[in-house]
Amino acid sequence: MNHDELVARINTFLDTIPAALDGVDGLVPRAKAYRTALHTAGLAGLDVPTEYGGAGLDGAAVATFSSLTRGKLPPEADLFLIGLGMAIPTVLDHGSEELKKRYVEPALRGEEIWCQMYSEPGAGSDLAGMQTRATRTDEGWVLNGQKVWTSRAVESQFAICLARTNPDVPKHKGITMFVLPLEQPGVTIRPIQQITGVSEFNEIFLDNALVPADHVVGEVDAGWRVAVALLMKERQSIGSGGGRQPVAFPALLDLVDTSDLRDDPAVRAQLADCWIGQRLANLFDEHQAQLVHAGEPLGARTSMGKLWRSENGRRATSLVSRVAYAGGTSWSPGDDRDQWTFAVLDSCALSIGGGTDEVMKNGLAEQVLGLPVTRSPTTRCPSATFASAPRLPEVTSMNLLPTFEQTSLAEALRDVLVDGSDDATVWRALSQDLGVAGIGIHEEHGGAGGSLADLSIVFTELGRAVAQDRLLPHVIGLRLLLGAGESGSDLLAQALAGDAVIAWSPRPASIQFDPTSGTATGTAAGVLGDADASVFLVPVDGPDGVAILAVAAGAPGLQVTAQTGLDLRRPEVRVDLANAPARALGNPELFAAIEPVAAVLLAASQLGAPPAASRTRSTTPRTATSSAAPSDPSRRSSTDWPTPSSNCTAPRSRCAVPPTWSEPMLRRPSR
Repeated sequence: MNHDELVARINTFLDTIPAALDGVDGLVPRAKAYRTALHTAGLAGLDVPTEYGGAGLDGAAVATFSSLTRGKLPPEADLFLIGLGMAIPTVLDHGSEELKKRYVEPALRGEEIWCQMYSEPGAGSDLAGMQTRATRTDEGWVLNGQKVWTSRAVESQFAICLARTNPDVPKHKGITMFVLPLEQPGVTIRPIQQITGVSEFNEIFLDNALVPADHVVGEVDAGWRVAVALLMKERQSIGSGGGRQPVAFPALLDLVDTSDLRDDPAVRAQLADCWIGQRLANLFDEHQAQLVHAGEPLGARTSMGKLWRSENGRRATSLVSRVAYAGGTSWSPGDDRDQWTFAVLDSCALSIGGGTDEVMKNGLAEQVLGLPVTRSPTTRCPSATFASAPRLPEVTSMNLLPTFEQTSLAEALRDVLVDGSDDATVWRALSQDLGVAGIGIHEEHGGAGGSLADLSIVFTELGRAVAQDRLLPHVIGLRLLLGAGESGSDLLAQALAGDAVIAWSPRPASIQFDPTSGTATGTAAGVLGDADASVFLVPVDGPDGVAILAVAAGAPGLQVTAQTGLDLRRPEVRVDLANAPARALGNPELFAAIEPVAAVLLAASQLGAPPAASRTRSTTPRTATSSAAPSDPSRRSSTDWPTPSSNCTAPRSRCAVPPTWSEPMLRRPSR
């Protein structure tokens, strides 16, 4: 079925929905009538393989269906959201062949309804703390425990259920996922009445509930990975328009248009914000569908759609509260304002169901942005991005309250960054006498130890002083060289000792590298650092990912030209290579792993910058080639770099290490 045929079939199906539901009463009968019509039209399970009753198409077909039917399907269709958006896809991905053949097609036809049994009274956001037990017997598995906040359990015949199968291992390991038949004596379902007056949620009591032995999804004791995969599908489904949604914009428009506040500028501005928010959410849905079609895993990015939905819900209900209740908070029976009351009361759940906004933000921060994971002081847990590059230093939690040592570090930096100090003097004091470049590099590698928080203090003070920042590319370069292992060890030692200064490009460049000859040709613009750097680290796209090329100053075929960037505090250069000798550093994961560090340090620098940014000292653009001879003290190479003990021109009060600084954070690297 090509795209045009699919579009025509969808439009024809939309025209048949009223007839299919005509004369059908009740939530479940109407929902099943809708699914029957959908299946008859050949549109059920568009991306499900044909051997399991689906249409055998791809993610693009699903995106087309979602786009054409948005806002046009009966509300009863959501009764199948959990089963077809979460449970059945998980069975397809992780279930046995027997489970797929038994359960997928009946769900597509709307014959069986599913729910999801995850949360417990003592295990909500900390889902791995669940206490429901599953014990293996000759008859299968016997489950005992309690689940809560289970949507649509009363209408469901089956559930995806998590239970603890091994209490003697860490809590994330002894969990198993089951397909649980609900229509049996060991299952008791009690509806929970909500503030809206409906009972969408339920609590479920399991008293020796029986699960067949072959109804395990995935592996026994390995259900946590499958459970997380289902949660990603849940957030993707919710974020892309399934389940509870904000008040639709056409309804908001009608409400404002018929009210006395239609000409109020503030109300109209709120209405515009609602339109923008919902339009952005739709665009995000389309982008997400394109990624799925391209075969790219979404991972924690599914949380973005859910966060947008929550934000849009708050905007919509704020507008409803302002407009619908302007004339009072009571009304006669039959007044349509009762629907707005329901919308306002129901909107609270937008930020809770499927994971709270706080949980979503934590997941995005740690798994998408790669920010450090916040844990207890005794837990050392690096972010997922850093864990993928084990040779990089471990990044631990960032304490927002500075320690005494960090306060002392900030004071010493302010001493160095006084007005009137020339850039070369400041650089020497920072890199050699104070050894701040080595903060964040473990002592065993010649660094000063310390954490990302300590480095952030350094860059905050650089921003506060509006000082020329040659340190960022140097610090990032040190981490790249460390992660490169043996291929970068010699450069790392020189850079830590202050005998080499690094320039670094934050984006892949248009450069061709010949590994046979070890030469590179091309151009990299916007390289952070100045023309006098000792080594230039440039990322290039390679067959195995982004590779890092190291080009030494003075190399034949290398030309470096100073540029003026948007931030005058941060020197930039353009690097042109014409068959220049270059060294490829190992570990293709380095570039991705270092991006979060650079983002944090850049943010710290911007936070420290004062409002009077006009005081930033500008530099006159200059052109220099790497073959030029050193002509001033700021020129750095392995032969003419002065040692701090003899040649530092800054006052001794700035070069001496204050006695309040503690080891090992501020110990200078060994030379």
